[in-house]
Amino acid sequence: MTFDPQGRLIVGLDDVGLARLAASQEAADQPWTFERLDDTLKHCRGVLYAHDSLYVNATDSREFWRWRDRDADGQFEDRRLLRTFDYRSRYGHGQNQLLLGPDGMLYLVIGNDVSFPPGMSLASPYRNPQIDRLLPDPHDAGQDNRVGYIVKTDPDGREWTVIAGGLRNQVDAAFNADGEMFTWDADMEWDVGAPWYRPTRLNHIVSGGEYGWRWGTAKWPAYYEDSLPANLETGLGSPTGMVFGTGSQFPPRYRQALFMADWQHGRILAVTLQPDGASYTAEDQLFAEGGPLNVCDLTFGPEGALYFITGGRRSQSGLYRVRYTGPAEPERTLTLDEQQRVESGRRARALRRELEQTHTSAAAGSVDRLWQFLGSEDRWLRSAARVGLENQPTDRWTKRIFDEQDPLRRATALLAWVRVAPAEQRPAIVETLCREPLPASEAALLTSLRALSIALVRETPLSDALRASVMERLSAADPASSTAVRRELSELFVAVRAPDALDRVLPWLAGSPSQEDQIHYVHALIRHRGPWTLSQRRQVLSWFRAARKFTGGHLFPTVLGHMHEDLLATLSDAERTELADLLTPLTEPLAEVEAVPARPIIQRWTLEELAPQLSQAASKRNWESAQRALAAASCLKCHRLGNSGAAIGPDLTSVGKRFDLRTIAESILEPSKVVDAKYHATIWELASGRVVTGRALQVSGQEITIEINPLTKESTKISRADIESSRPAAISPMPQGLLDTLTLDEVLDLLAYLRAGGNPGDAAFR
Repeated sequence: MTFDPQGRLIVGLDDVGLARLAASQEAADQPWTFERLDDTLKHCRGVLYAHDSLYVNATDSREFWRWRDRDADGQFEDRRLLRTFDYRSRYGHGQNQLLLGPDGMLYLVIGNDVSFPPGMSLASPYRNPQIDRLLPDPHDAGQDNRVGYIVKTDPDGREWTVIAGGLRNQVDAAFNADGEMFTWDADMEWDVGAPWYRPTRLNHIVSGGEYGWRWGTAKWPAYYEDSLPANLETGLGSPTGMVFGTGSQFPPRYRQALFMADWQHGRILAVTLQPDGASYTAEDQLFAEGGPLNVCDLTFGPEGALYFITGGRRSQSGLYRVRYTGPAEPERTLTLDEQQRVESGRRARALRRELEQTHTSAAAGSVDRLWQFLGSEDRWLRSAARVGLENQPTDRWTKRIFDEQDPLRRATALLAWVRVAPAEQRPAIVETLCREPLPASEAALLTSLRALSIALVRETPLSDALRASVMERLSAADPASSTAVRRELSELFVAVRAPDALDRVLPWLAGSPSQEDQIHYVHALIRHRGPWTLSQRRQVLSWFRAARKFTGGHLFPTVLGHMHEDLLATLSDAERTELADLLTPLTEPLAEVEAVPARPIIQRWTLEELAPQLSQAASKRNWESAQRALAAASCLKCHRLGNSGAAIGPDLTSVGKRFDLRTIAESILEPSKVVDAKYHATIWELASGRVVTGRALQVSGQEITIEINPLTKESTKISRADIESSRPAAISPMPQGLLDTLTLDEVLDLLAYLRAGGNPGDAAFR
């Protein structure tokens, strides 16, 4: 959504087209007018009025447009296509919102389903993202390097520069009063419980910023020195619109806040940012919530009120306005400490921006200036200096590494070198890393380990002597430094084929209380290609048996299953015989929850019959009856609600924050009417005449692994060469008739329970 100069709202519609909304000029209580401006552009996620033009990101059309009203008649007769995008949708993560920067440039927010389009400036601060993860998971094979990114262009769309990347599906971005950009990146909820899960996160977007999202298990941890950490983690959610309160008529404390919309949980957060070096710390508080309140976008109007729209995925949409009507509040006087913090942050950000000038230039003298900050305690300054150094000719700075005495500065320079070095220079980098013991400080140690990891990922050949030197340095590193150090050492010991890799890592596995850490260690151990003792095999196989009780997202059991298969593939026939007592139980199903007795059909419910009764679900409902209805309708066999259920279908915990009762009822009664793209099945027709229906779990260049029964986890593999055609399945995997064994009261109790997220204290159950 965007306001035009006349104060009218222009909004993208749910599937196709744009519309213009205007308040009545006659009376405030009159309905707004609705005028359709377009009915051809598909799924317009980005709209921005700037430079006397309307800019439109038409996601499903794969197009970016500039419209102009040359004769001021209210119509956009001048419509020019500025660029098309290579949008290959997996889950609909394409071109998202647009915003006007303080420099007058246009910034496009692009999700991870869009390749860098041709014509990007070769001097872009962010370019050529690599996976760069040690011990790659073979089940991630076939995925490409597409990442979400931020790109800027001029008003005519002639020059394009990629600013930052390594994001998943950041829908919007916003500039604060100091011209600093922020985005709220989406999580991959299917990864919950795994060490590579990354919650929704607020990111400070800076020049050359790498934020570490990669496909599958290859996501970068926050401690990787060549990425930047989140300023705030916000757990599960579906981030959408963002806007700073700078131009609002709200009280002063809100004019500095960042407002962020969470579509999934039906809420708007107000985030307070405090200067912290060259970046910020952040705290969030709840600003507004409702049910349903599936907020898609928000912005401040010309008069300073907050406007937001709800809807999406064919749900009921609404336009809301939030005004402040209380007494005027004075600006709060900052304490001396606060003033010093603000001034210190201002100086640090100015310094960071100075260093960022080297991201696109190689002026003489730049290396001297950058070198000073490679060992800075401020990670954001250190990162800006490293990115700038990587942009300078290497013959100007690599020799300085050998004489550098500061451990962190030396490690950061080595990391920069290995990231840009040609293949023939990488053995020399590893040799340089091994000339001295690894540093003791955690920051310098992790940076050195990361540099070594990248050298190995990029297939640097190691002589026997150099490999021995590497193992000697790794063995001397202190694993007690931190969990992050142990995680990195576990992968490096396996990667360099250290003879004692198992003896070192297995005690960490046994001593860790963290599910995520345990999975990380086992994920590394199963790649070990040296000898195993039967005792070591037993320890890992026993862990797999215990891990079956771990909980996580939709992909969690699949990933554990792949890990188990990979380990079994390394067993000899003799080992299989010796370990039979541990292998057999792993093939047996876990004890099922007590089966719910079969119930007779009460009525074939339809939406037309239920709709007039839905108002009764708002009060005087029975919570115990609702729980029984939940079991009778088999909801938790496929869905999670709170801490219960499975992760086969969408999580229902916050469904009442996104949809009203009618929509919830409709989704149960008519499950195939609207199917979330993440849960859509596909029909593959093969040359043999065989037809396979399911969801793709893994895709490689040669074959596709398809889940054909989500309840039993049954899957099959097909060769891509055998596929004659494929198309989306029109039928949802969710069966119909789930409510037909329930009475009207039970249906209403169940709907109230879903709307309330299972909360027994909800008003409906009082």
